[in-house]
Amino acid sequence: MKPFALFLLAALLPASLRAQDRLRIQEVGLQGYYSTDVPTPVRIHIPALPRSQTINLVFTVDSNYNEQAERWLRTDRFEKPVQVISGQPLDVELPILLAGYGKLKSRVVETDSQGGTLGEDDRDLSLVKMSPTIAIYCREDSQCYEAQEQIYPVQARKDASNPSAALEFALLKELWSDWLAYRAAGAVIIAGSISAMTADQGKALECYLRSGGILIILEKEAANTSFLSAYGQGAAHAWPERVGKGFLYRLPSLKTHDLNKLFAEKGQYGQGRMIFSKGASPSAVNWLLQRISVSFTFPRLRWLLIWISVYILIIGVVNFAILRRLRKLEWGWVTVSVTALVFSGGLYIISSWHRPRHFTLDGATVYWMDAHSPLAHEERGFRVSSPERTQLGLIIDDDVVLNTSLGIVSFRSSGVNVGSEMTDKQTMEPGWLVRLGPPLQLETPMLRWSFKDFYTEGFHEFPGTVHWTTAMHLKNDMGRSFREGIYLDYKAKKWYSIPGMAPGEEIDLASLVPRDFYKPLPPFPLRMSKAVRPGIQRPFSINEFPNAGIRFAAADHVFAGVIEPAEKNARLDAEGTTEQNVALAVVLLDQP
Repeated sequence: MKPFALFLLAALLPASLRAQDRLRIQEVGLQGYYSTDVPTPVRIHIPALPRSQTINLVFTVDSNYNEQAERWLRTDRFEKPVQVISGQPLDVELPILLAGYGKLKSRVVETDSQGGTLGEDDRDLSLVKMSPTIAIYCREDSQCYEAQEQIYPVQARKDASNPSAALEFALLKELWSDWLAYRAAGAVIIAGSISAMTADQGKALECYLRSGGILIILEKEAANTSFLSAYGQGAAHAWPERVGKGFLYRLPSLKTHDLNKLFAEKGQYGQGRMIFSKGASPSAVNWLLQRISVSFTFPRLRWLLIWISVYILIIGVVNFAILRRLRKLEWGWVTVSVTALVFSGGLYIISSWHRPRHFTLDGATVYWMDAHSPLAHEERGFRVSSPERTQLGLIIDDDVVLNTSLGIVSFRSSGVNVGSEMTDKQTMEPGWLVRLGPPLQLETPMLRWSFKDFYTEGFHEFPGTVHWTTAMHLKNDMGRSFREGIYLDYKAKKWYSIPGMAPGEEIDLASLVPRDFYKPLPPFPLRMSKAVRPGIQRPFSINEFPNAGIRFAAADHVFAGVIEPAEKNARLDAEGTTEQNVALAVVLLDQP
Protein backbone atom coordinates (compact mmCIF):
# COMPACT_ATOMS: atom_id res chain seq x y z
CA MET A 1 0.00 0.00 0.00
CA LYS A 2 2.87 2.35 0.63
CA PRO A 3 3.97 2.61 -3.05
CA PHE A 4 0.36 3.14 -4.12
CA ALA A 5 -0.09 5.90 -1.52
CA LEU A 6 3.02 7.70 -2.73
CA PHE A 7 1.84 7.43 -6.33
CA LEU A 8 -1.58 8.81 -5.38
CA LEU A 9 0.01 11.69 -3.47
CA ALA A 10 2.27 12.55 -6.40
CA ALA A 11 -0.72 12.53 -8.74
CA LEU A 12 -2.94 14.69 -6.55
CA LEU A 13 -0.35 17.23 -5.34
CA PRO A 14 0.11 19.11 -8.64
CA ALA A 15 -3.64 19.39 -9.04
CA SER A 16 -3.99 20.91 -5.60
CA LEU A 17 -1.19 23.32 -6.28
CA ARG A 18 -2.78 24.32 -9.57
CA ALA A 19 -6.05 24.92 -7.77
CA GLN A 20 -4.32 27.34 -5.42
CA ASP A 21 -2.30 29.01 -8.17
CA ARG A 22 -3.73 32.29 -9.44
CA LEU A 23 -2.78 35.54 -11.11
CA ARG A 24 -1.09 37.75 -8.52
CA ILE A 25 1.16 40.77 -8.09
CA GLN A 26 4.26 39.28 -6.49
CA GLU A 27 6.61 42.21 -5.96
CA VAL A 28 6.67 45.95 -6.55
CA GLY A 29 10.00 47.74 -6.93
CA LEU A 30 13.21 46.89 -5.12
CA GLN A 31 11.95 45.21 -1.92
CA GLY A 32 9.14 47.74 -1.71
CA TYR A 33 11.20 50.79 -2.74
CA TYR A 34 10.54 52.64 -5.95
CA SER A 35 11.43 55.82 -7.83
CA THR A 36 8.76 58.32 -8.85
CA ASP A 37 10.53 59.38 -12.05
CA VAL A 38 11.43 56.11 -13.75
CA PRO A 39 9.31 53.01 -14.22
CA THR A 40 9.06 50.59 -11.32
CA PRO A 41 9.39 46.89 -12.20
CA VAL A 42 6.27 45.05 -11.09
CA ARG A 43 6.59 41.26 -11.02
CA ILE A 44 3.37 39.44 -11.93
CA HIS A 45 2.81 35.70 -11.64
CA ILE A 46 0.73 34.13 -14.42
CA PRO A 47 -0.63 30.66 -13.57
CA ALA A 48 -0.43 27.75 -16.00
CA LEU A 49 -3.15 27.74 -18.67
CA PRO A 50 -4.59 24.65 -20.41
CA ARG A 51 -3.48 25.81 -23.88
CA SER A 52 -0.83 28.00 -25.49
CA GLN A 53 -2.11 31.44 -26.39
CA THR A 54 -1.40 35.18 -26.30
CA ILE A 55 -2.96 36.85 -23.29
CA ASN A 56 -3.22 40.53 -22.45
CA LEU A 57 -2.21 41.95 -19.06
CA VAL A 58 -3.93 45.20 -18.13
CA PHE A 59 -2.32 46.95 -15.16
CA THR A 60 -4.10 50.04 -13.78
CA VAL A 61 -2.85 52.47 -11.14
CA ASP A 62 -5.35 54.65 -9.24
CA SER A 63 -3.90 57.73 -7.54
CA ASN A 64 -4.91 61.05 -5.94
CA TYR A 65 -7.74 59.75 -3.79
CA ASN A 66 -10.31 62.40 -2.86
CA GLU A 67 -11.55 61.73 0.67
CA GLN A 68 -14.62 63.96 0.37
CA ALA A 69 -15.81 62.59 -2.97
CA GLU A 70 -14.57 59.09 -2.12
CA ARG A 71 -13.15 58.55 -5.57
CA TRP A 72 -9.84 58.32 -7.40
CA LEU A 73 -8.99 61.37 -9.46
CA ARG A 74 -6.51 59.72 -11.81
CA THR A 75 -6.22 56.29 -13.40
CA ASP A 76 -3.26 55.23 -15.55
CA ARG A 77 -3.50 52.13 -17.70
CA PHE A 78 -0.64 49.91 -18.91
CA GLU A 79 -1.18 47.03 -21.33
CA LYS A 80 1.19 44.20 -22.28
CA PRO A 81 0.57 41.17 -24.56
CA VAL A 82 2.24 38.00 -23.23
CA GLN A 83 2.74 34.65 -24.98
CA VAL A 84 2.14 31.71 -22.62
CA ILE A 85 2.84 27.99 -23.17
CA SER A 86 0.36 25.31 -22.25
CA GLY A 87 0.79 23.97 -18.70
CA GLN A 88 3.68 26.29 -17.78
CA PRO A 89 3.34 29.14 -15.24
CA LEU A 90 5.18 32.35 -16.03
CA ASP A 91 6.56 35.36 -14.14
CA VAL A 92 6.76 38.66 -16.05
CA GLU A 93 7.98 42.13 -15.07
CA LEU A 94 6.17 45.22 -16.27
CA PRO A 95 7.78 48.71 -16.14
CA ILE A 96 5.06 50.78 -14.46
CA LEU A 97 5.18 54.52 -13.71
CA LEU A 98 3.77 55.21 -10.24
CA ALA A 99 2.59 58.58 -8.96
CA GLY A 100 4.61 59.72 -5.99
CA TYR A 101 2.04 61.07 -3.58
CA GLY A 102 -1.24 60.21 -1.89
CA LYS A 103 -2.91 56.84 -1.90
CA LEU A 104 -2.00 54.36 -4.60
CA LYS A 105 -3.95 51.31 -5.64
CA SER A 106 -3.05 48.86 -8.41
CA ARG A 107 -5.01 46.20 -10.21
CA VAL A 108 -3.96 43.65 -12.81
CA VAL A 109 -6.41 41.82 -15.07
CA GLU A 110 -5.57 38.90 -17.36
CA THR A 111 -7.72 38.57 -20.49
CA ASP A 112 -7.71 36.22 -23.48
CA SER A 113 -7.84 37.15 -27.17
CA GLN A 114 -11.65 37.46 -27.03
CA GLY A 115 -11.52 39.83 -24.05
CA GLY A 116 -12.67 37.27 -21.50
CA THR A 117 -11.25 37.64 -17.98
CA LEU A 118 -8.91 34.82 -16.92
CA GLY A 119 -7.78 36.26 -13.57
CA GLU A 120 -7.28 39.44 -11.57
CA ASP A 121 -5.51 40.74 -8.48
CA ASP A 122 -5.40 43.96 -6.43
CA ARG A 123 -2.72 45.51 -4.26
CA ASP A 124 -2.64 48.62 -2.10
CA LEU A 125 0.58 50.48 -2.91
CA SER A 126 0.32 53.05 -0.13
CA LEU A 127 3.01 51.22 1.86
CA VAL A 128 5.53 51.22 -0.98
CA LYS A 129 8.47 53.42 0.09
CA MET A 130 10.31 56.17 -1.71
CA SER A 131 13.15 56.79 0.78
CA PRO A 132 16.77 57.07 -0.46
CA THR A 133 18.00 53.50 -0.57
CA ILE A 134 21.33 51.72 -0.58
CA ALA A 135 21.10 48.21 -2.02
CA ILE A 136 23.62 45.73 -0.62
CA TYR A 137 24.14 42.41 -2.37
CA CYS A 138 25.63 39.61 -0.28
CA ARG A 139 25.66 35.83 -0.09
CA GLU A 140 25.93 35.68 3.70
CA ASP A 141 24.04 37.68 6.30
CA SER A 142 27.28 38.66 8.00
CA GLN A 143 28.46 40.43 4.83
CA CYS A 144 25.29 42.49 4.55
CA TYR A 145 25.31 43.45 8.23
CA GLU A 146 29.00 44.36 8.18
CA ALA A 147 28.54 46.61 5.13
CA GLN A 148 25.44 48.19 6.66
CA GLU A 149 27.23 48.86 9.95
CA GLN A 150 30.16 50.54 8.18
CA ILE A 151 27.83 52.84 6.24
CA TYR A 152 25.26 53.62 8.91
CA PRO A 153 26.06 52.33 12.41
CA VAL A 154 23.27 51.21 14.70
CA GLN A 155 24.12 53.98 17.16
CA ALA A 156 23.60 56.61 14.48
CA ARG A 157 20.29 55.03 13.52
CA LYS A 158 19.09 55.36 17.10
CA ASP A 159 19.91 59.07 17.12
CA ALA A 160 16.66 60.79 16.18
CA SER A 161 18.47 64.07 15.52
CA ASN A 162 20.68 62.48 12.87
CA PRO A 163 19.96 64.17 9.51
CA SER A 164 20.37 60.84 7.73
CA ALA A 165 17.58 59.13 9.62
CA ALA A 166 15.73 58.56 6.34
CA LEU A 167 18.51 56.39 4.92
CA GLU A 168 17.18 52.92 4.13
CA PHE A 169 18.80 49.65 3.09
CA ALA A 170 17.68 46.88 0.76
CA LEU A 171 19.56 43.63 1.43
CA LEU A 172 19.69 41.44 -1.68
CA LYS A 173 20.52 37.75 -1.79
CA GLU A 174 19.91 37.48 -5.54
CA LEU A 175 20.94 39.69 -8.44
CA TRP A 176 18.26 41.07 -10.74
CA SER A 177 18.23 40.59 -14.50
CA ASP A 178 16.51 43.93 -15.16
CA TRP A 179 18.44 47.16 -14.69
CA LEU A 180 15.25 49.04 -13.82
CA ALA A 181 15.03 47.16 -10.52
CA TYR A 182 18.13 48.95 -9.25
CA ARG A 183 16.94 52.45 -10.16
CA ALA A 184 15.27 52.93 -6.79
CA ALA A 185 18.72 52.65 -5.19
CA GLY A 186 21.00 55.64 -4.84
CA ALA A 187 23.93 53.21 -4.65
CA VAL A 188 24.44 49.47 -5.13
CA ILE A 189 27.15 47.72 -3.10
CA ILE A 190 28.51 44.32 -4.20
CA ALA A 191 29.55 42.64 -0.93
CA GLY A 192 29.10 39.05 -2.08
CA SER A 193 30.43 36.76 -4.77
CA ILE A 194 29.32 37.51 -8.34
CA SER A 195 31.59 34.90 -9.93
CA ALA A 196 28.58 32.84 -11.01
CA MET A 197 26.29 35.65 -12.16
CA THR A 198 24.66 35.31 -15.56
CA ALA A 199 25.24 37.58 -18.55
CA ASP A 200 21.82 39.20 -18.04
CA GLN A 201 22.57 39.93 -14.38
CA GLY A 202 25.91 41.50 -15.29
CA LYS A 203 24.25 43.55 -18.04
CA ALA A 204 21.63 44.78 -15.57
CA LEU A 205 24.31 46.05 -13.15
CA GLU A 206 26.25 47.69 -15.97
CA CYS A 207 23.16 49.40 -17.41
CA TYR A 208 22.18 50.68 -13.97
CA LEU A 209 25.68 52.13 -13.64
CA ARG A 210 25.68 53.71 -17.10
CA SER A 211 22.28 55.30 -16.53
CA GLY A 212 23.68 57.38 -13.66
CA GLY A 213 23.93 54.94 -10.76
CA ILE A 214 26.62 54.42 -8.15
CA LEU A 215 28.18 50.94 -8.08
CA ILE A 216 30.59 50.03 -5.26
CA ILE A 217 32.44 46.74 -5.68
CA LEU A 218 34.30 45.12 -2.79
CA GLU A 219 36.89 43.22 -4.82
CA LYS A 220 37.66 40.40 -2.39
CA GLU A 221 34.02 39.60 -1.67
CA ALA A 222 32.95 39.99 -5.32
CA ALA A 223 35.57 37.47 -6.50
CA ASN A 224 35.12 38.40 -10.16
CA THR A 225 38.09 39.59 -12.21
CA SER A 226 36.30 40.05 -15.52
CA PHE A 227 33.32 42.25 -14.63
CA LEU A 228 33.87 45.78 -16.00
CA SER A 229 37.53 44.94 -16.54
CA ALA A 230 38.05 48.00 -18.77
CA TYR A 231 37.55 50.28 -15.77
CA GLY A 232 40.54 49.73 -13.48
CA GLN A 233 40.04 46.05 -12.71
CA GLY A 234 42.23 44.99 -9.79
CA ALA A 235 43.33 48.54 -9.01
CA ALA A 236 41.24 49.07 -5.89
CA HIS A 237 41.09 52.73 -4.86
CA ALA A 238 38.70 55.14 -3.20
CA TRP A 239 38.21 57.50 -6.14
CA PRO A 240 35.56 56.75 -8.75
CA GLU A 241 35.88 55.65 -12.36
CA ARG A 242 33.44 57.28 -14.75
CA VAL A 243 31.26 54.70 -16.53
CA GLY A 244 28.74 56.40 -18.78
CA LYS A 245 26.74 58.74 -16.54
CA GLY A 246 27.53 56.78 -13.37
CA PHE A 247 30.45 56.18 -11.03
CA LEU A 248 32.24 52.95 -10.23
CA TYR A 249 34.10 52.55 -6.93
CA ARG A 250 36.49 49.65 -6.37
CA LEU A 251 37.36 48.92 -2.74
CA PRO A 252 39.68 46.13 -1.50
CA SER A 253 37.35 44.37 0.95
CA LEU A 254 35.07 44.77 3.94
CA LYS A 255 37.97 44.12 6.30
CA THR A 256 39.84 47.27 5.22
CA HIS A 257 36.89 49.47 6.28
CA ASP A 258 37.24 51.57 3.12
CA LEU A 259 33.46 51.50 2.84
CA ASN A 260 33.24 53.34 6.12
CA LYS A 261 35.79 55.90 4.90
CA LEU A 262 33.90 56.40 1.65
CA PHE A 263 30.66 57.34 3.38
CA ALA A 264 31.95 59.12 6.46
CA GLU A 265 35.40 60.61 5.77
CA LYS A 266 35.47 64.29 6.77
CA GLY A 267 31.71 64.38 6.31
CA GLN A 268 32.26 64.46 2.54
CA TYR A 269 29.31 62.19 1.83
CA GLY A 270 27.29 62.92 4.97
CA GLN A 271 26.25 59.32 5.70
CA GLY A 272 25.44 58.74 2.05
CA ARG A 273 23.52 61.89 1.23
CA MET A 274 26.10 63.35 -1.16
CA ILE A 275 26.94 60.10 -2.85
CA PHE A 276 23.41 59.90 -4.26
CA SER A 277 23.94 63.08 -6.27
CA LYS A 278 27.37 62.25 -7.71
CA GLY A 279 26.11 59.96 -10.42
CA ALA A 280 23.21 62.16 -11.48
CA SER A 281 24.34 64.01 -14.60
CA PRO A 282 21.96 66.74 -15.73
CA SER A 283 19.77 65.95 -18.67
CA ALA A 284 20.86 67.35 -22.03
CA VAL A 285 17.85 65.97 -23.90
CA ASN A 286 15.45 68.44 -22.27
CA TRP A 287 17.62 71.37 -23.34
CA LEU A 288 17.98 69.97 -26.85
CA LEU A 289 14.25 69.35 -27.22
CA GLN A 290 13.39 72.88 -26.12
CA ARG A 291 15.94 74.22 -28.58
CA ILE A 292 14.77 72.46 -31.76
CA SER A 293 11.04 71.90 -31.26
CA VAL A 294 7.84 73.86 -31.84
CA SER A 295 7.13 76.38 -29.10
CA PHE A 296 3.96 78.27 -28.21
CA THR A 297 4.48 81.66 -26.58
CA PHE A 298 2.53 84.77 -25.67
CA PRO A 299 2.63 87.98 -27.73
CA ARG A 300 5.24 90.59 -26.94
CA LEU A 301 4.27 93.41 -24.61
CA ARG A 302 4.92 95.99 -27.34
CA TRP A 303 2.53 94.21 -29.68
CA LEU A 304 -0.21 94.15 -27.01
CA LEU A 305 0.29 97.83 -26.12
CA ILE A 306 -0.11 98.83 -29.78
CA TRP A 307 -3.37 96.89 -30.07
CA ILE A 308 -4.73 98.36 -26.82
CA SER A 309 -3.72 101.89 -27.86
CA VAL A 310 -5.44 101.56 -31.23
CA TYR A 311 -8.55 100.12 -29.55
CA ILE A 312 -8.73 102.97 -27.02
CA LEU A 313 -8.18 105.55 -29.78
CA ILE A 314 -11.02 104.18 -31.91
CA ILE A 315 -13.45 103.60 -29.02
CA GLY A 316 -12.72 106.76 -27.07
CA VAL A 317 -11.95 109.30 -29.79
CA VAL A 318 -12.99 108.26 -33.30
CA ASN A 319 -16.23 106.50 -32.32
CA PHE A 320 -17.65 109.33 -30.20
CA ALA A 321 -16.38 112.03 -32.56
CA ILE A 322 -18.42 110.47 -35.34
CA LEU A 323 -21.50 109.97 -33.13
CA ARG A 324 -21.30 113.55 -31.85
CA ARG A 325 -21.14 114.84 -35.41
CA LEU A 326 -24.19 112.71 -36.31
CA ARG A 327 -25.88 113.76 -33.04
CA LYS A 328 -26.51 110.09 -32.23
CA LEU A 329 -24.59 109.62 -28.98
CA GLU A 330 -27.21 107.09 -27.81
CA TRP A 331 -25.92 104.76 -30.54
CA GLY A 332 -22.74 104.38 -28.49
CA TRP A 333 -24.22 101.36 -26.72
CA VAL A 334 -24.26 99.57 -30.08
CA THR A 335 -21.10 100.93 -31.72
CA VAL A 336 -18.89 100.22 -28.69
CA SER A 337 -20.10 96.61 -28.54
CA VAL A 338 -19.71 96.11 -32.30
CA THR A 339 -16.22 97.67 -32.30
CA ALA A 340 -15.18 95.44 -29.37
CA LEU A 341 -16.40 92.36 -31.23
CA VAL A 342 -14.56 93.39 -34.41
CA PHE A 343 -11.33 93.98 -32.51
CA SER A 344 -11.68 90.67 -30.66
CA GLY A 345 -12.23 88.83 -33.93
CA GLY A 346 -9.31 90.59 -35.58
CA LEU A 347 -7.04 89.87 -32.63
CA TYR A 348 -8.01 86.19 -32.72
CA ILE A 349 -7.45 85.90 -36.49
CA ILE A 350 -4.05 87.58 -36.40
CA SER A 351 -2.94 85.61 -33.33
CA SER A 352 -3.97 82.30 -34.89
CA TRP A 353 -2.48 83.09 -38.29
CA HIS A 354 0.84 81.44 -37.47
CA ARG A 355 -0.55 78.62 -35.37
CA PRO A 356 0.24 75.11 -36.62
CA ARG A 357 -2.01 73.60 -39.25
CA HIS A 358 -0.38 70.17 -39.17
CA PHE A 359 0.56 67.62 -36.55
CA THR A 360 4.24 67.86 -35.69
CA LEU A 361 6.65 65.45 -34.06
CA ASP A 362 10.00 66.79 -32.89
CA GLY A 363 12.55 64.29 -31.61
CA ALA A 364 15.74 64.89 -29.62
CA THR A 365 18.15 62.08 -28.76
CA VAL A 366 21.26 62.15 -26.59
CA TYR A 367 23.64 59.17 -26.34
CA TRP A 368 25.79 59.18 -23.18
CA MET A 369 29.03 57.23 -23.55
CA ASP A 370 32.59 56.95 -22.34
CA ALA A 371 35.80 56.17 -24.19
CA HIS A 372 35.97 52.50 -23.07
CA SER A 373 32.70 51.02 -24.32
CA PRO A 374 30.39 51.27 -27.36
CA LEU A 375 27.32 50.85 -25.12
CA ALA A 376 25.45 54.16 -24.80
CA HIS A 377 22.70 55.25 -22.45
CA GLU A 378 20.01 56.65 -24.72
CA GLU A 379 17.81 59.56 -23.64
CA ARG A 380 15.04 60.59 -26.00
CA GLY A 381 12.56 63.43 -25.91
CA PHE A 382 9.51 63.91 -28.12
CA ARG A 383 7.30 66.96 -28.52
CA VAL A 384 3.92 66.30 -30.07
CA SER A 385 1.84 69.28 -31.21
CA SER A 386 -1.71 69.22 -32.50
CA PRO A 387 -3.72 71.75 -34.55
CA GLU A 388 -7.02 70.30 -33.30
CA ARG A 389 -8.68 68.58 -30.37
CA THR A 390 -8.11 64.85 -30.69
CA GLN A 391 -6.85 61.63 -29.13
CA LEU A 392 -3.31 61.21 -30.41
CA GLY A 393 -1.02 58.18 -30.35
CA LEU A 394 2.79 58.17 -30.29
CA ILE A 395 4.53 54.96 -31.40
CA ILE A 396 8.20 54.42 -30.50
CA ASP A 397 9.86 51.43 -32.16
CA ASP A 398 12.85 51.21 -29.80
CA ASP A 399 12.99 48.99 -26.72
CA VAL A 400 12.73 51.92 -24.30
CA VAL A 401 10.90 52.86 -21.10
CA LEU A 402 9.25 56.09 -20.02
CA ASN A 403 11.20 58.52 -17.88
CA THR A 404 9.71 61.72 -16.44
CA SER A 405 12.87 62.95 -14.68
CA LEU A 406 14.49 64.02 -17.96
CA GLY A 407 12.09 66.88 -18.67
CA ILE A 408 10.42 69.81 -16.96
CA VAL A 409 6.94 68.39 -17.58
CA SER A 410 6.11 65.88 -14.87
CA PHE A 411 4.13 62.69 -15.28
CA ARG A 412 2.37 63.60 -12.05
CA SER A 413 -0.08 66.49 -12.12
CA SER A 414 -0.87 68.54 -9.05
CA GLY A 415 -4.57 68.28 -9.83
CA VAL A 416 -5.07 72.00 -9.12
CA ASN A 417 -6.32 74.53 -11.67
CA VAL A 418 -8.29 77.76 -11.64
CA GLY A 419 -11.63 75.97 -11.42
CA SER A 420 -10.58 73.76 -8.52
CA GLU A 421 -9.19 76.78 -6.66
CA MET A 422 -12.50 78.63 -7.02
CA THR A 423 -14.72 75.71 -6.07
CA ASP A 424 -12.29 74.14 -3.56
CA LYS A 425 -12.79 70.82 -5.32
CA GLN A 426 -10.17 68.74 -7.08
CA THR A 427 -10.86 67.84 -10.68
CA MET A 428 -10.39 64.58 -12.51
CA GLU A 429 -7.00 64.21 -14.20
CA PRO A 430 -6.63 62.50 -17.58
CA GLY A 431 -4.57 59.36 -17.09
CA TRP A 432 -2.20 57.77 -19.55
CA LEU A 433 -2.82 54.78 -21.76
CA VAL A 434 0.50 52.99 -22.31
CA ARG A 435 0.94 49.87 -24.42
CA LEU A 436 4.24 48.39 -23.35
CA GLY A 437 6.50 47.32 -26.16
CA PRO A 438 8.46 47.14 -28.11
CA PRO A 439 7.05 49.10 -29.77
CA LEU A 440 6.04 51.46 -26.97
CA GLN A 441 2.70 53.14 -27.67
CA LEU A 442 1.28 56.14 -25.81
CA GLU A 443 -2.19 57.59 -26.23
CA THR A 444 -3.02 61.00 -24.82
CA PRO A 445 -5.80 63.59 -25.32
CA MET A 446 -4.70 66.76 -27.10
CA LEU A 447 -6.30 70.19 -27.08
CA ARG A 448 -6.32 72.49 -30.08
CA TRP A 449 -2.98 74.27 -30.59
CA SER A 450 -1.36 72.36 -27.78
CA PHE A 451 1.78 70.30 -27.34
CA LYS A 452 3.01 67.64 -24.94
CA ASP A 453 6.49 66.35 -24.16
CA PHE A 454 7.40 62.70 -23.59
CA TYR A 455 10.74 61.29 -22.47
CA THR A 456 12.14 57.79 -22.72
CA GLU A 457 15.41 56.05 -21.95
CA GLY A 458 17.12 52.88 -23.04
CA PHE A 459 20.44 51.65 -24.39
CA HIS A 460 22.04 51.56 -27.81
CA GLU A 461 25.23 49.75 -28.80
CA PHE A 462 27.42 51.31 -31.50
CA PRO A 463 30.30 49.58 -33.34
CA GLY A 464 32.75 51.64 -31.29
CA THR A 465 33.20 54.93 -29.50
CA VAL A 466 35.13 58.22 -29.74
CA HIS A 467 38.51 57.89 -28.06
CA TRP A 468 42.07 59.17 -27.90
CA THR A 469 44.69 57.58 -30.12
CA THR A 470 47.54 59.83 -29.02
CA ALA A 471 47.65 63.12 -27.16
CA MET A 472 45.20 65.61 -28.75
CA HIS A 473 44.17 63.12 -31.45
CA LEU A 474 40.51 62.02 -31.35
CA LYS A 475 39.23 59.16 -33.50
CA ASN A 476 35.61 58.41 -34.43
CA ASP A 477 34.96 54.67 -34.24
CA MET A 478 31.20 54.96 -33.62
CA GLY A 479 30.38 54.04 -37.19
CA ARG A 480 28.31 57.22 -37.56
CA SER A 481 29.08 60.58 -39.17
CA PHE A 482 29.13 63.81 -37.18
CA ARG A 483 27.87 66.89 -38.96
CA GLU A 484 29.85 68.94 -36.45
CA GLY A 485 31.44 68.36 -33.09
CA ILE A 486 32.98 70.07 -30.10
CA TYR A 487 35.69 69.16 -27.60
CA LEU A 488 35.43 70.67 -24.10
CA ASP A 489 38.51 70.92 -21.90
CA TYR A 490 37.16 71.97 -18.51
CA LYS A 491 40.57 72.03 -16.87
CA ALA A 492 42.04 74.46 -19.39
CA LYS A 493 38.69 76.26 -19.76
CA LYS A 494 38.94 75.91 -23.52
CA TRP A 495 36.77 74.35 -26.18
CA TYR A 496 37.44 73.40 -29.78
CA SER A 497 34.92 73.54 -32.61
CA ILE A 498 35.24 70.51 -34.92
CA PRO A 499 33.81 70.99 -38.45
CA GLY A 500 32.82 67.34 -38.84
CA MET A 501 34.00 63.74 -38.49
CA ALA A 502 33.40 60.85 -40.84
CA PRO A 503 33.41 57.24 -39.58
CA GLY A 504 36.99 56.23 -38.83
CA GLU A 505 38.30 59.79 -39.16
CA GLU A 506 40.93 61.11 -36.76
CA ILE A 507 41.10 64.77 -35.74
CA ASP A 508 44.22 66.60 -34.57
CA LEU A 509 42.92 69.10 -32.02
CA ALA A 510 46.25 70.91 -32.00
CA SER A 511 45.46 72.13 -35.53
CA LEU A 512 42.26 73.83 -34.33
CA VAL A 513 41.96 77.24 -32.69
CA PRO A 514 40.68 76.95 -29.09
CA ARG A 515 38.11 79.35 -27.68
CA ASP A 516 37.59 80.57 -24.15
CA PHE A 517 35.12 78.29 -22.41
CA TYR A 518 33.22 80.98 -20.53
CA LYS A 519 32.95 83.48 -23.36
CA PRO A 520 29.21 84.09 -23.87
CA LEU A 521 27.62 83.13 -27.16
CA PRO A 522 24.72 85.00 -28.79
CA PRO A 523 21.45 83.32 -27.76
CA PHE A 524 19.21 81.81 -30.40
CA PRO A 525 16.19 84.01 -31.25
CA LEU A 526 12.87 83.48 -29.52
CA ARG A 527 9.73 84.35 -31.46
CA MET A 528 7.20 85.51 -28.89
CA SER A 529 4.18 86.20 -31.08
CA LYS A 530 3.65 82.87 -32.80
CA ALA A 531 4.41 79.17 -32.78
CA VAL A 532 7.77 78.65 -34.48
CA ARG A 533 10.41 76.03 -35.10
CA PRO A 534 13.67 77.53 -33.81
CA GLY A 535 15.51 74.80 -35.72
CA ILE A 536 14.15 76.13 -38.99
CA GLN A 537 14.60 79.78 -38.10
CA ARG A 538 18.23 79.07 -37.23
CA PRO A 539 19.64 75.55 -37.58
CA PHE A 540 20.94 73.97 -34.43
CA SER A 541 24.68 74.31 -33.88
CA ILE A 542 26.81 72.27 -31.50
CA ASN A 543 28.62 75.50 -30.57
CA GLU A 544 25.63 76.30 -28.35
CA PHE A 545 26.54 73.32 -26.16
CA PRO A 546 29.00 75.14 -23.84
CA ASN A 547 26.26 77.56 -22.79
CA ALA A 548 23.59 74.89 -22.33
CA GLY A 549 24.00 74.93 -18.54
CA ILE A 550 25.08 71.27 -18.42
CA ARG A 551 27.69 70.34 -15.84
CA PHE A 552 29.65 67.11 -15.77
CA ALA A 553 30.74 65.89 -12.35
CA ALA A 554 34.32 64.55 -12.42
CA ALA A 555 34.43 64.82 -16.24
CA ASP A 556 37.18 67.22 -17.27
CA HIS A 557 37.18 66.25 -20.95
CA VAL A 558 34.02 65.90 -23.04
CA PHE A 559 33.32 65.37 -26.72
CA ALA A 560 29.88 66.13 -28.18
CA GLY A 561 28.80 65.72 -31.77
CA VAL A 562 25.70 66.07 -33.92
CA ILE A 563 24.95 62.69 -35.51
CA GLU A 564 23.78 62.82 -39.10
CA PRO A 565 21.42 61.47 -40.12
CA ALA A 566 19.42 61.08 -36.91
CA GLU A 567 17.38 57.91 -36.64
CA LYS A 568 13.63 58.27 -37.19
CA ASN A 569 12.13 55.47 -35.13
CA ALA A 570 9.02 57.19 -33.76
CA ARG A 571 5.80 58.21 -35.47
CA LEU A 572 2.33 59.62 -34.84
CA ASP A 573 -0.88 57.86 -35.82
CA ALA A 574 -1.98 60.97 -37.71
CA GLU A 575 -1.76 61.89 -41.38
CA GLY A 576 0.25 64.84 -42.61
CA THR A 577 2.76 64.83 -39.75
CA THR A 578 5.85 66.98 -40.13
CA GLU A 579 8.96 65.77 -38.32
CA GLN A 580 12.33 67.01 -37.16
CA ASN A 581 15.01 64.93 -35.43
CA VAL A 582 18.35 65.89 -33.90
CA ALA A 583 20.72 63.45 -32.20
CA LEU A 584 23.80 64.15 -30.08
CA ALA A 585 26.54 61.83 -28.85
CA VAL A 586 28.18 62.92 -25.59
CA VAL A 587 31.39 61.04 -24.81
CA LEU A 588 33.11 61.51 -21.44
CA LEU A 589 36.84 61.19 -22.07
CA ASP A 590 39.91 60.46 -19.98
CA GLN A 591 42.97 62.65 -19.77
CA PRO A 592 44.44 62.94 -23.31
